[in-house]
Amino acid sequence: FAMAMSEAGEWAVSGGDARVLRVYGRGGATHSSITEGVRTVTALAVGIGDADGRATIWNGSSDGSLRAVRPHARRKGRWSTGGVPDAHEGVGRRVVVVGRGEGVVTCGMDRRVVGWDAATGARTWEVRAASAALDADVLPSGMVVSAHKDGAVRLWDRSGGGSGGTGGL
Repeated sequence: FAMAMSEAGEWAVSGGDARVLRVYGRGGATHSSITEGVRTVTALAVGIGDADGRATIWNGSSDGSLRAVRPHARRKGRWSTGGVPDAHEGVGRRVVVVGRGEGVVTCGMDRRVVGWDAATGARTWEVRAASAALDADVLPSGMVVSAHKDGAVRLWDRSGGGSGGTGGL
């Protein structure tokens, strides 16, 4: 199960084993339901995703894919989806929006921490750790911190193209 809030707090999104993203308004009423097919939703994040300021829901899933779900540009109440089918080899554990949505960081059971361009879906950097990456976040400095199954916490410099981490803390 995963949950995320929009930046201004006007709505929330949840997902899980039911393979459906549910978008809730301020009062808690369901605003939309988005079917995700055969994938269990394992990670969610919300960011500003385009020049019009429309929010993007990023979701990681049990099959390792990463999907961007945006409000449809012309059809109110409808959603457009796009994604990266091979984001991770196995379960994606965490999705983090960088800044106001210019990038996304994911981590997974395949030991990888990966940076993505939010506009194109292109991989911008990648590092592989010694054990499964269970969680990740982006620090105000731009460094990425990740927590791993072996108990290590690692810092990664994404400005260097993901060529290396600073190791465990």
